[in-house]
This record gives sequence, C-alpha cells and structure tokens, in this order.
Amino acid sequence: MQFWTDGTDKDTEGTWIWDTTGEPFEVTDWYPGEPNQHEHNEDCLTFYLGRYDYHWNDNHCDLPKGFICEKETTPLQVVG
Repeated sequence: MQFWTDGTDKDTEGTWIWDTTGEPFEVTDWYPGEPNQHEHNEDCLTFYLGRYDYHWNDNHCDLPKGFICEKETTPLQVVG
C-alpha cells in the first residue's frame, strides 16, 4: 500500500521539495535505489508500506492512492 506525501521534483528533476512550502527536504528515507525515475515522469513522493519496508518511493503523480498530510497541532493543556 502506498500513500502520497507532499514531496515532488516536478519543477526540477532530481531536486526534491515539499510542494506546499517549496522547501527542500531536510531528511530523506528513500528505499535503496530510489528515486529512480523508472518509466520517466515519477515526480511525486509516496510512502510505501510493504514492498519498500516503509521507505520512500518516487511514482507517477496521477495514480489513485490515499494521502498523508501534515497538520498543525494545538498546545497540550494539562488540567489538574
């Protein structure tokens, strides 16, 4: 099972950024041999459960998959 993330190299091949912010990756967790541009136009980042042992993979951006997104949290309030 694969999930989309916000990572892409669609603007500059081989330069991976977070699409929402335009910031380059500070940390990567690519599966060995990835990103590989297999069959060309693999410009979107997936988080791959199973075959890639929870590591990253580049894939075609138009494939139907679920997605993982970042969400701001509110500060934890301790009561008592």
